Amino acid sequence: ASALAEKLDQALCDRGVRYVQWASDDISLPENRLLSEWCRGLGFMPLSTLDYLTGSSSSEDVHPNRRGDELLVCEPLAWDDSDEFGAFASLADRTYRETLDCPLLSEHRTAVQTLRGYQSAVAFEPNWWFRVIEKQSRRTIGCLVLARHRGGDQRRQGGPVDDVAEEDVAAENVARENVAAMVYMGLVPEARRRGLGRELLRHAMQVARRGDCSRIILAVDRRNHPAKSIYQHAGFHHVLSETVWFKPLTGKATIDQVVGQQSA
Repeated sequence: ASALAEKLDQALCDRGVRYVQWASDDISLPENRLLSEWCRGLGFMPLSTLDYLTGSSSSEDVHPNRRGDELLVCEPLAWDDSDEFGAFASLADRTYRETLDCPLLSEHRTAVQTLRGYQSAVAFEPNWWFRVIEKQSRRTIGCLVLARHRGGDQRRQGGPVDDVAEEDVAAENVARENVAAMVYMGLVPEARRRGLGRELLRHAMQVARRGDCSRIILAVDRRNHPAKSIYQHAGFHHVLSETVWFKPLTGKATIDQVVGQQSA
């Protein structure tokens, strides 16, 4: 395994790759012990174990807040504004701070790299990228990214951490219905623990319904108990789990380096 890893790493480095991710079956299961040893033998380290959940976009378990008014506004990303994407990436980077979802990821991939991965996915839905604004203060406090698996589209998904398993979850019904994927939902640290996550999920479900998607699929870090509680109370149930592995080859590129590469 180590000899194979050395050859693979050199081949990837020669092609400009500096970071590798790999998803496997859940290594917490006893039957996957040898799988875990093989991944480690190739030099990979576990990033996170993700639980994949699915639920109806019309669930009645997510009710408005007690006051009955809108606490959040979701503004679509303006793709024709050259500065908008950079600002959105900076916002996403702020939501990564102290996150419970794959916290090690931000040490090895920039927000720009992750967002570019979302863009490259087959299910990419440009109209479903939103800046989240607190209605009362008008402060921008988070971001929401959804994708759409269209019924009958059986092309292979690619891109960010959760893409491959999202396709697996959707595959059983992909021929007969549209499915929304919760690609990313994040709030800045100062906006957390105020019940806004539930409000944001309600907005995501509204977007999915308006987009003719009957279900939503999502991935959540197994250790992110607050987020899992929100989803479970909204009627989402567990479908499958996977372990995500990572290997940095030469270190982490800076946001400025990645943006420069994109504009070159």
